[in-house]
This record gives sequence, C-alpha cells and structure tokens, in this order.
Amino acid sequence: MHPYLRCDETLDLFATLQGVPRSDRKPRAAELLARVELTAATKKKVRELSLGMRRRLALAVAMIGRPRLLVLDEPTAGMDPVIRESVTALFREHVKAGGTLLVTSHLLGDISGIAARATLLAQGSVVRQGDLDAMLRRDGVRAYRVEGGAEMDATVRRAVEAAGGRVVDAGPARGTIEDLFLETYRSAAQGSAAADTTDTSDA
Repeated sequence: MHPYLRCDETLDLFATLQGVPRSDRKPRAAELLARVELTAATKKKVRELSLGMRRRLALAVAMIGRPRLLVLDEPTAGMDPVIRESVTALFREHVKAGGTLLVTSHLLGDISGIAARATLLAQGSVVRQGDLDAMLRRDGVRAYRVEGGAEMDATVRRAVEAAGGRVVDAGPARGTIEDLFLETYRSAAQGSAAADTTDTSDA
C-alpha cells in the first residue's frame, strides 16, 4: 500500500487492478471500511495510520475484489473484540457467498467461529486434520442448557440418572470476558443512540 494514498484511494486503486466495475468501487470500499472500523479514517493517508489500522486496511484491500480464495495469516491479531466480531462476520459472509477462506492463526477461538475444516500443527508437523465440528465433538457426552435456579439441580440430576446418565458437573452458566465486553459495549452504544434521539427531539 502506497504511504501517500488515502484509505479510499488505496481501495479504489486495488479495486481497479482487480477489475471491480467503476460503479461498484465506491460502495464496496465504503462497506469494507465500515466493517473494519475505518470509516473515520477514510480520508487519512496510509502513512498516518497506526499499525493496527494498516492491518485492517490491508484486510479490506484483500477483500475488495471478492476473491474466490482468500489466504490470511493471523487476520484478527491485535483487534479489539468489537472489530474482531465484525471481521469474523465478514469472513462468514465470504464463505456463504461461495468463497474459500484459508487462515493460519494462534487465536483458536476465532478460528472455531469460521472454520469448517482445520489442520493442527505441532513442531511443524501435521498432527490432526479434518472436519472441525467432528473433531470438537466429545463422543458419549451430551450438553444441555437448562434455565432456572439452583433448585433445578436436584430435579435435573434425578431425571438424568433415571435415564441411565450421570451429571458430571452443575453450576451457574459462565460467559467469557469477551462476551461481557461486547454486551457492555452494545448496551452503552444503544444508550448513546437513545440519548442522541432525545436531544434531537428536544431541539
């Protein structure tokens, strides 16, 4: 990416090189800049961007032409949870549209959200590969989500044991810190949007 080109100019250049029709270039660029949280930096030159912002712009460049095969190395490294969620959704849409995504990453949680097949390496050698859902499945173990308080434990346990099973563990459901961050972020964003609407109405 040329350091003296703006973000929108960079995407327009690569869209042209990849044969994107003129009428589609600007809307496609705007869509990708929004998805990688760079809309506010649209008119900034590449040299003015932080390293993380350049990585996100590079991702937009890679996707501008809707390639059939997309090869990425650690695509979500260094991204905060909000941007990572948006980018992961973008990857899913690429695959749903018929594209193929080949990703190498140490962030296994991100991979599990988008990969259909996986290859695991240890010390440079393939140790396991195949359908990811099949590899993650634990034979002989069933998982259930039950809504209710602690008073439900005994009832559920009796029902499971009556069916010949065994409750291995029971306790309050626990989310991840990333889930907590995203829920808090969305709640704050909705509150801010509601406040803006109120201010506009009062005016």
